Amino acid sequence: MYFRTFQEESTLNLSPEIILTVEYLTTQILVNADSEYLREVIEKRTLIDALHRELSFFGYIQKALLPAVKEYLDKHAPALTEVATLLMNDPQNQGLREHLLTPLTTHSG
Repeated sequence: MYFRTFQEESTLNLSPEIILTVEYLTTQILVNADSEYLREVIEKRTLIDALHRELSFFGYIQKALLPAVKEYLDKHAPALTEVATLLMNDPQNQGLREHLLTPLTTHSG
């Protein structure tokens, strides 16, 4: 775990570099997302699919790894939904955004 958005370790077989990339990009997507968009994907229960589509679009992750990345996001769905809800409910909270964007000083894994 490199970012607070991801609240627990995963046992999936992804390299530390891929995990860092996924966590960094996912956190960036969440903190920069429009609050109405977050509301929509939370209500429709499609947050993880939306994040996965965005990560696929960026092209930073090899296509062959995208299924494992989806599994990684699925495993962290409760924490990601909680963060998205906080951001949706308090869209002007710059302190929260900065806190989420600040990497942890040490990788806890």
